Amino acid sequence: MMSDLRFAVRSLLKTPAFSVVSVLILALGIGAVTAVFSAVEAVLLRPLPYARPQELYCLQSAAASEVGLFSIPEFCAYRDQSRAFQGVAAVSTFNTNLLDKGEAQFVQGLRISAGAFDMLGARPAAGRLLQADDDRPSAPRVAVISAGMWQRSFGGSADAIGRTVSIDGQSRVIVGVLPAEFLLPVNGFHADVCVPLQPDADPARYKHGSLHFLRVIGRLAPGTTGVQALADMAGVLKDLRLRFPKEYGGTGENRLTPLSDQIVGESRPMLLTLFGLVGALLLLASTNLAGLHLVRAIGRHHDYAVRAALGASRVRLMRLGVAECLVLALAGGAAGLVLASWGLESLLSFVPADLPRGHDLGFNASVFAFAAAAALGFGLAPALAPIWLVSRADLRGAIAAGGPRTAGGQRRVRHLLASIQVALALALLACTALFLRSFWAAEAQRLGFDASNALSVRLTLPETGYRDRDSLVRHYERLQARLAAIPGVESVGETSLLPLATGLATAEFMVAGRAPVRESEVPSANYRLVSPGYFATMRIPVREGRAFTERDDPDHPLVVVIGSALADTFFPGRDAIGQRLEVQDTLSGYRTLEIVGIAGDVKQGKVEDAPSFDVYVPYRQMDPVAVPWLRYRTFWVLRGPAPPASLEAALRREIRAEDPSIALSSVRTLEQVTDSALAARRFTLMIVGFFAGTALLLTIAGIYSVTAFGVAQRTREIGVRLALGAKAGQIFALVLREGLAIVGLGAAMGILASLALSRLIAAQLYGVGPRDPGALAAAVILIAAIALLASWLPARRAARVDPIVALRVE
Repeated sequence: MMSDLRFAVRSLLKTPAFSVVSVLILALGIGAVTAVFSAVEAVLLRPLPYARPQELYCLQSAAASEVGLFSIPEFCAYRDQSRAFQGVAAVSTFNTNLLDKGEAQFVQGLRISAGAFDMLGARPAAGRLLQADDDRPSAPRVAVISAGMWQRSFGGSADAIGRTVSIDGQSRVIVGVLPAEFLLPVNGFHADVCVPLQPDADPARYKHGSLHFLRVIGRLAPGTTGVQALADMAGVLKDLRLRFPKEYGGTGENRLTPLSDQIVGESRPMLLTLFGLVGALLLLASTNLAGLHLVRAIGRHHDYAVRAALGASRVRLMRLGVAECLVLALAGGAAGLVLASWGLESLLSFVPADLPRGHDLGFNASVFAFAAAAALGFGLAPALAPIWLVSRADLRGAIAAGGPRTAGGQRRVRHLLASIQVALALALLACTALFLRSFWAAEAQRLGFDASNALSVRLTLPETGYRDRDSLVRHYERLQARLAAIPGVESVGETSLLPLATGLATAEFMVAGRAPVRESEVPSANYRLVSPGYFATMRIPVREGRAFTERDDPDHPLVVVIGSALADTFFPGRDAIGQRLEVQDTLSGYRTLEIVGIAGDVKQGKVEDAPSFDVYVPYRQMDPVAVPWLRYRTFWVLRGPAPPASLEAALRREIRAEDPSIALSSVRTLEQVTDSALAARRFTLMIVGFFAGTALLLTIAGIYSVTAFGVAQRTREIGVRLALGAKAGQIFALVLREGLAIVGLGAAMGILASLALSRLIAAQLYGVGPRDPGALAAAVILIAAIALLASWLPARRAARVDPIVALRVE
């Protein structure tokens, strides 16, 4: 075998064009599939960094919305009464500021049951993590920080442990650092600080029916199954419904989801789709190589015959083809790893922010082993072509003929390989067309607001100085005046949550006098607290009635502006202005608000979501329960004729002048906000488009090589035809028909493959069906045009063959 390998190296060096093309083709396929596999491995295959992660589950409440979040008293009930879980923990995200001997900085925070780290099996990078005793109401105020924040803000110094900092206006002692590889049990969330939840000290501890905002995770007790855990949860729910029928009424049931599935979320279908498509690309590359090897083996037919005459067995001749493929596989695999490392750097810059462990992509033993297996597997697969040829060839006849001959069976195999390439390329092009149309449909959606010439910023206020509604309103009035006075600013607005921003803020509502039949039928709406200038600044049209004014304060009747979808659904055929809406935005129940305006529908969550119910309440009429929420997160929007980026410096300066302890973050234009909402679709489209483009190039090369080789093999036949009076146009048409026959068969197979593949990606499409005829027709037309061009060049060369030269070729 070593002798065969040495001969293979010498032989490949003598044919540099074939060798370089083969290595490049294999490197493209291996590089692409390895880069995508690194994402699949990091997100889907790599075990969660927890002790025995298969025992961890996410609990979803039947008493809340489809999100399945828990209230404080509901969580405590499951924590105290459930016997199927070894431990139950709750987490809640929040945003605040941290002050440590200098300017306040915005941080993302996580309130978490103090015993959760022991349950997850986490070990600190420094100091200690939160312990069960930290959840006691009288426990000292402590916090742990992330490894990233430890490096950014404290230089990785051990002195950070034990330091007292101000978090949300409260003094807390840093007791430890999270390990760098630790993954928070919340999809797409990266916390800078973690503080104890302390549920038993929460004001809502015994207020059943209060806000549902906790995500709950649990570890199954030894010997307990998921079915038994669900039955145990059902018993707790039954007890709650007996004691609090109003708060826990309804017929819904609890759900239990593996924590790994909950963390991966919607990323799984996207990554599996990309992996399937890149697998098709690698198969296409391997098919292309098989065609090249078959052509090379046919050209060496006479050489094989001479070797056989000198005593070489057919097995030995087959090994020569395998040795060449092995050498090319090793070279292509090494080049593919280099391309994958470059591609991975580019991939990281386009990874959506909410992709779990998206920035942990990289090479490790698993990725390297996969790349090696793919290089060997798909690199050696083309050796089947010369093996097939040697096993069937008439080697004795080749000596007598004195040169190569192309049998009809060999020609059919070459044509079949080229047709398979066309089919795979067509399937990838059709998928790309579907993703492109889906992206265009999402991008063309009416968002309900104008994203041009507007700058947004997120503020987080400390608890000190902003403890009640009056202090927040005074802050709003002062900052409103400051921002409105910035040169180039025409209008200013404030809201509790921007459209398309991450976060959930809903409230249940009822039309006054129309109570639902069952408690479970109470609808909910997107709930926003906004300033009077919000609608004008966002350019959200108020279609009927009026927007808010400065007079909408606690001393005047409570008012509300609703969205058009809510008005059309609950007030069909009659004027909603003046009607009353009961909104549950307090701990004590519903407030009755008068409808004074109907605004246009706005995409509050995802771009792809259908218009939902929207409820806007004036900032000055907020209930005191909203004060902590607004302190953690408020958004300001500035609009003017000047470029939004030019306002950033003045914006930061005015906020610092208002209060240096205010942390600001997410300074972005509204256009950047909308771009972020399309990031996942743009990422998928970019990757799939790259695959399709590469597949198209490989297909062009495959069709051209097959057609050109056919012309070279039929040179004598072409010369005879020309000598007997055939016209150049007839020869051109003869060769062109051969190329078009390849395309026709490939297109037929590709259409069937596209229809099958489109079913797999149907869930990721928006605004276009998986069998969209326009996308399929565009792919067919493009592949036909490219294939026609690839066949035209050899056909043109064949039409110019000199018959005298052709007849002397042998």
